[in-house]
Amino acid sequence: MANTHLTLNVVTPTGKALATDVEFVKFMTTGGEMGILPDHSPALASVVSGEVVIHPKGKEETSSFFVSAGTVEVLPDKVTLLTPYLEKIDDIDVERAKKAKERARRHLDKKSDGSVDTNRAENALKRAEARISIVEQLLK
Repeated sequence: MANTHLTLNVVTPTGKALATDVEFVKFMTTGGEMGILPDHSPALASVVSGEVVIHPKGKEETSSFFVSAGTVEVLPDKVTLLTPYLEKIDDIDVERAKKAKERARRHLDKKSDGSVDTNRAENALKRAEARISIVEQLLK
């Protein structure tokens, strides 16, 4: 008999941040967008910073979260996402994200003097831009 839902587990360094049954989950990977339904083929992928959309089991509305990159394992009945950070979309502080974006840009502008961790600044910029983009899309 086919599965009617998936168990979604989102794990951060502080422990399990989300554990719920879903009918669908969608996120962006380095290879493009992945939408997962029950009985999906097993897969592993690198997730990029951005939105995770879930359709909780038995609910009509979808829910959205921000994740700060990570790795996902997909099994026919379970999706496990390992990420440094999970945030509810409603909790995103756009002004703070805009300030983080500007700070990261300033750091990247200084990279020629060798005092800047370029990877860290680039990742901070991507996270800030993803947060801003998610909120702006929801406001449209």
